Amino acid sequence: MAKEKNSELSFEIIEESEMEFAKRGRKSNLNPEFIEQMKTLQIGNLYAIREFQIVGETDKEIIKAKKQAISMKLRSALRQANRQQFQIKWTTNLIPCVKITK
Repeated sequence: MAKEKNSELSFEIIEESEMEFAKRGRKSNLNPEFIEQMKTLQIGNLYAIREFQIVGETDKEIIKAKKQAISMKLRSALRQANRQQFQIKWTTNLIPCVKITK
């Protein structure tokens, strides 16, 4: 193995056959029952997902981050349930809602 040095970084040339590669991204850790429930949602209805309500938080930045994380979890579950067209909306009480549009 040859080594090449840079003033900031150190690189090492290796054989690709010596490496084990993992797929990109995180492995889904969604509950399979939750995904099955997403399959039962009817087109056109708006469903409140009260289990994911953000409670007791007042900091706007933290609320924004939590909404993003919950929305990503819902999108992932909906896609795994083969729901490709949907909307995620939030109530003023910070309850996420899902509407299947097609």
